[in-house]
Amino acid sequence: MTNLGTSKLFGGSNVLQIYKSGFLGAPVNQFRSKEPVAKLESVNGIMHQLTVLSDTNLLKVNPHVDQVYNALITQGANLTRFQFLDDALTTFLEASQFPGSFFEWVLQQTNSPCLTQTHVDFLSDTLGFIYNGHRKLNMNSWSHVLKHANLQMIEGEYRAQPQELSRAFGHTRQVNWTELVSLWLGQENGLRDLVQTMWVIYGSGIPAK
Repeated sequence: MTNLGTSKLFGGSNVLQIYKSGFLGAPVNQFRSKEPVAKLESVNGIMHQLTVLSDTNLLKVNPHVDQVYNALITQGANLTRFQFLDDALTTFLEASQFPGSFFEWVLQQTNSPCLTQTHVDFLSDTLGFIYNGHRKLNMNSWSHVLKHANLQMIEGEYRAQPQELSRAFGHTRQVNWTELVSLWLGQENGLRDLVQTMWVIYGSGIPAK
C-alpha cells in the first residue's frame, strides 16, 4: 500500500513542467526535448529553487495518469480496489510533486504562466468537494471551461496572484497529503472524483483545441 506521507518527495527534483491544463507537475522524461531553461524563485520561501521547463518542452499529458483513468472507466467495478487505490495515489503523488501541504501546492502553481482565475475557481470547487462532497460544476464541464481558459490566457487573461491564493486557500496550510486523501476518499464517489481531477490536471482530460 502506498505510503500516504510526503517524505518521498523531499530531496527530489524541483523541476516542474507546464501541463496541457496549465498546471505544473513532474516532467515525464520521455517527453522532454532538452534541458530546463527557466529558473524561478520559490513562492513565500516554500522551495529554494524551482525550475519550470520552457514552452518548447510543453508536456501534453502524463501517460501514467491516463492509464489510471482508463482503468477506472473501462474496468470499473472489476478493479481490485486496494491495488487500484495504490496505483492511483502513487501516480497522483508523483505527478503533482505534492509538497508539505495543499496550500503549498497551490502557491507552487503560481509559478505557471498559464494559471488564471479559472484555474483557481477549479481548485476551489475541488476543495469544496473534498470537504463537502459537492461540486458547482461536474468534471466534464470543468474540462471544457479550462480549455477555454487556456485559449484566453494566450491573449493575456488575468493571472492569479499569490496574495489572492493566500486569502482563498490559507485555511489549508496544515492539510497534508494524508489528510487530503482521507477527506477526499471519505466522500461519496471520492475515489472517482480524485482520479478525474488528476486526469484533468495531468492527463488528457482537457479536450484538444
